[in-house]
Amino acid sequence: MIFVLSKKFLLVYLFILILHSCNASNQKSQNETSKNKIVKEKDTLLLPDSSLLAQLLESNAFVKKIAEDKKYAVQIIYTQIDRNKKNEPSFKNYSHQVDSTKYFYAASLVKLPSAILCLQKVNEIKTISINSTMHTIADGPCQVAAYKDSMSYNQSPNLDTYIRRMLLVSDDDAFSRTFEFLTADYIHQELKNYGFPNIRIWHRFDPTCKGMDNNKFNPIHFYNKNELVYAQKASNSKLLLQHPLGKIYYGKSQMLNEKLETSAKNFSSMNFMSLQNTHEMLRKIMFQEYIKNSEKFKIEATQIDYLRKLLAMYPSEASYPKYNPSQYFNAYTKYLLYGNLQSAKIHPQLRIFNKVGFSYGWVSDIAYFCDFENKVEFMLSAVIYANEDGIMGDGNYEYKTIAYPFMKQLGEIIYNHELKRKKNFLPQLDYLKQNFNERQHEK
Repeated sequence: MIFVLSKKFLLVYLFILILHSCNASNQKSQNETSKNKIVKEKDTLLLPDSSLLAQLLESNAFVKKIAEDKKYAVQIIYTQIDRNKKNEPSFKNYSHQVDSTKYFYAASLVKLPSAILCLQKVNEIKTISINSTMHTIADGPCQVAAYKDSMSYNQSPNLDTYIRRMLLVSDDDAFSRTFEFLTADYIHQELKNYGFPNIRIWHRFDPTCKGMDNNKFNPIHFYNKNELVYAQKASNSKLLLQHPLGKIYYGKSQMLNEKLETSAKNFSSMNFMSLQNTHEMLRKIMFQEYIKNSEKFKIEATQIDYLRKLLAMYPSEASYPKYNPSQYFNAYTKYLLYGNLQSAKIHPQLRIFNKVGFSYGWVSDIAYFCDFENKVEFMLSAVIYANEDGIMGDGNYEYKTIAYPFMKQLGEIIYNHELKRKKNFLPQLDYLKQNFNERQHEK
């Protein structure tokens, strides 16, 4: 009798274990499905056809070798643009190894949404402009006070100069000040509204500011002619967001406090943008006139032109800040086609509207090419990981030997192909022309 009861008990116990295991498996499956659903939301571009891009990569042995070597984690998006008789654009995308679940550190790419949202928030506040004097007050750990800006046209800090510094030379300090003005909650809510729910912009570009300190935002005061017109109070982030890809560890080891630690670097709380998201964001800027009102950024046409101008200008063309051409040469932050080379030959008829990022071995460039003379336009975005030793933070990356040459030659392949590509209607690109060189009339 005791044996029978024990056997029954054992069968019941096994049944409970099996049921629990199934429930756990189902829960895990649901979590994975939810995670995958979040990731898929980032894929705003259709990338159905890679055959042409594969053929183009075959034409250059170096580019083909690097693009196919898994250790370089190359991703490429090439967008062909065709216009109809009304000059309305249509897009066809080609991709190489694009995967929104394949992590890369976005670095300075986050300065693009920051610039857009600064203009939007200024419009919402109404009492200020991007030229209003902006005083950032230090009110907590690692916060930096900013009451003067030697790079500004009037020595006073303002959003105009910060945006210029971010887009012209990818200035990190300028980004940190705009990040504090925007706050993480505003950034993420607005990007979600625009269809980018999985972009993460969580931290300043300041190594002294760590962890939760990045969730605390300074008071900021705006002045018009010495009159206080807007006071933004200190605040803390309220949104509890997770990284859409979960826990992210990268590299074989890392440098911490000048010592080599045999552990991968944790990127789980660091800024993140997928290549698709950044590519699509630039497309919206460059084709704002041709997209649905519901998809447009909530900024004015003159502000779109302002962003375009700064994305295409060379640092030496800016009337302010005054950049030294020997340090900030024309090809500076122009990786695709020019390879970030001081000796690069600049095509006078071509403007590249772009934003780059580089850090920890990753190099990325998101660009719209516009050749006014030859009536050529296309978009090209790429990212490569050039960190042979796998050590994070040691400064030993193959930027000059691998990443920049790859970007340069990739840009040449696509540009040369586009110069020969036949179109039913040539694009009318005059609406993109501006006075890019602000210094040309200076004495």
